[in-house]
Amino acid sequence: MGLFRRFVIGAIAMPCLISVLTLPEVASAAKIGDSCKKAKTTTSYKVNGKKVVLVCTRVGKKLTWIKKPAPRPVVSCATGGACSIGDVSPSGGIVFYVSPTAINAVAGISAGGIYLEVAPNDVSSDTGWCSDTTHSITLDGNAFSTDLGAGARNTLIMTTGTADSITPACTTGAGVLTANLTVGTFSDWFLPSKDELGLIYANLKKHSPSLGGLADSAYWSSSEVGAVCKVGRMCSNFVWAQRFSDGGQGETGKGTRSKFRTAGNAVRAIRAFG
Repeated sequence: MGLFRRFVIGAIAMPCLISVLTLPEVASAAKIGDSCKKAKTTTSYKVNGKKVVLVCTRVGKKLTWIKKPAPRPVVSCATGGACSIGDVSPSGGIVFYVSPTAINAVAGISAGGIYLEVAPNDVSSDTGWCSDTTHSITLDGNAFSTDLGAGARNTLIMTTGTADSITPACTTGAGVLTANLTVGTFSDWFLPSKDELGLIYANLKKHSPSLGGLADSAYWSSSEVGAVCKVGRMCSNFVWAQRFSDGGQGETGKGTRSKFRTAGNAVRAIRAFG
């Protein structure tokens, strides 16, 4: 409300109207570096139309508004993050084993890694193991292995043969198919060893629900049985396979031992990475 006051100019008194206005209080917006009162509370403001979120944070002995960090992007196994059994891998396959140390590092076949994955699909549903059905294939005297981490080495032996060429390499069959497989940009696949094949069955096929789209078929491993199998019977040209219908492992998935290497079994390639 206006108030009348009387001012005297010289000898003349003149009334004067002074307007007194009550203005609403305007709170200043919090800015980065301003003090705040309660930790973890947030506030925000806009700069050029973009929202800036501040969070009250203890810095030293004071509570201060700082810019809220952007959330970290979630990095999955498929995009290069850490992997667990059952995760989708960068190739689109499925991780079936995580090793404490890198395995399957074999020049010409695989750079190795701590993760083993199966390819997204079977390479074949019905193929022989090797075009050579006579010789026990070795590479400079190195026998095939059934061990975890031996698949890449076994595949090298299958596709290379002996250095002196006395024993020829496979030109067709399961090992050749896996070594020549390319999925997307990945071409470092190989045929799993007996023990690697067993883990595929245990960790993927028997998973509930089953993972990897594995058939109820017998799958080839890259492991030859060796000089002796069963009750002292010579089996130097036989190869370990595994039935994925029930998990049984044996020298043959179909019982035709005399033509075992040319018997038709399924093939699923594996790869090491990470």
